[in-house]
Amino acid sequence: MNKNYSEQGFTLIELLIVIVIIGILSGVLIAVINPVRQQNRARNSNIVAAINKAAFAINTARAGRGRLPLVGELTTELENVSVVQDFSADDTELNANIAVSGTSLPTTCPTDGFYGIGAPGTGDCNYRVAAPNVQGAIFRIIGKAWKENPGATEDQERSDVYVYCSSQGFFRCHASEDYAAFAGDGFNFVIDDLTEPAGQCSYVE
Repeated sequence: MNKNYSEQGFTLIELLIVIVIIGILSGVLIAVINPVRQQNRARNSNIVAAINKAAFAINTARAGRGRLPLVGELTTELENVSVVQDFSADDTELNANIAVSGTSLPTTCPTDGFYGIGAPGTGDCNYRVAAPNVQGAIFRIIGKAWKENPGATEDQERSDVYVYCSSQGFFRCHASEDYAAFAGDGFNFVIDDLTEPAGQCSYVE
C-alpha cells in the first residue's frame, strides 16, 4: 500500500532565526559561566575612559595655563580626583599617584611599583600621572589593567597596564616596564617599537 508523504525542509529564514537564537543564548551562557571575566572587561573599559578623560582635562589645563598643571593643581583641573602621593622633586615636574572615584583598579601592586599603592603595604593600585617638565607638552597617565582571566598565571596571561602618552598615543603594555620613570627632560622608556619584547605594547583603539 503506497502512501504519499509531503516532505518539507526548513526555510532559509527559519535556519537564520535558529542560528541567531543560538548565538544569543551562547552569549548569555558565557556571561553566566564566567561573570568575573565580564566584570573585569567592564572595569577595564572604565579605566580606559577615566584615563582618556584625565588626559583631556590635562590638555585643556595646559592650553589655559600655558603649561601642564602641578600636582597641587590636579584636583582643581580633574574632577573626582584625589592625590595619593606626590613624587615631584620640585615645581618643574609633574609626578604623582592619583585616585579617580568611580573606577576600580586591581589590588596587586607592589609597594615600589610605578603604578603605586593607596597606602604602604596595602597593594591597592592607583593611577600615575607623570611629566618630566611642566613647561613641555609630554605627559603620561598609567593605570593597571584587570586580568580578564582571573586565576591565570603570568605565563598564561600577562599583567598589563594602560599607558596614555601625549606624544605617542594610547597603549596596553606589559607591567614590567616603568613607563612613568624619567630622567632629565625625557622619559626613560620610549614607546616606539611595538615589536620589542621588553615593551610588548599594543594600541588601544
